[in-house]
Amino acid sequence: MRITFFTLLFMNFVMLLWITQIDASGEDGTPPPVPEENRLVLLREFLAPEQALEQGVAGPVGGIPDIDIIDENSVCFTVGPFKEPDAADKVAEQIAKLDIAADRRSNAEREQYGYRVYLRPYETRDEAIETARQLAELDVEDYFVIGEGDKKNGISLGLFRKKSGAIRRMAEMRKHEFKPSLEIKYREITVYWLDYDDPDRLLNDRLWNRIVDDLPNLRRLSRNCPAQIG
Repeated sequence: MRITFFTLLFMNFVMLLWITQIDASGEDGTPPPVPEENRLVLLREFLAPEQALEQGVAGPVGGIPDIDIIDENSVCFTVGPFKEPDAADKVAEQIAKLDIAADRRSNAEREQYGYRVYLRPYETRDEAIETARQLAELDVEDYFVIGEGDKKNGISLGLFRKKSGAIRRMAEMRKHEFKPSLEIKYREITVYWLDYDDPDRLLNDRLWNRIVDDLPNLRRLSRNCPAQIG
């Protein structure tokens, strides 16, 4: 009897619990709505449609326009290169109108400025001079014996701004059975860059294009933000 009594008591308890859950869920068996203050807000509900596509978030989009998703890896930028400090200062002044402080820095860099065609160095200066004499007999112009450096006793056949001119010169020398070489020439120059932080994206693409309208070679590059001290 005692076993039967407790079995019936347990079954009544289970039945009561099941009925309570049905009432709480509604007639269709769906769970009750979550109060607004406790509802989990999804990322797609904060994004405009185009932002949702960029973020790869599918589904319907709500619309809270004052929310901006910031990519923390792209808030620091470098602008340049400038060959003159005054040009860098003028751009910095335009950026400053957006309440963005840009710091100017200088850097020594190599600039390519031409192509040299030459004959590789001979063992002695006499051999180089003899080759120069042969060039003169062939009515070749614009050459000289190199007197110093790693190409000493070689023969320079001209310095060209464009590679196409250097290639033509090499072809001309091959017709005379010489074996010319090509060297890219560099020089050390000082260039200037502007570094600035823009976490609020104040300098957008439209304003940037206006600033660089007459500076087509200017670049804006993302950079690593400096570490905060303290």
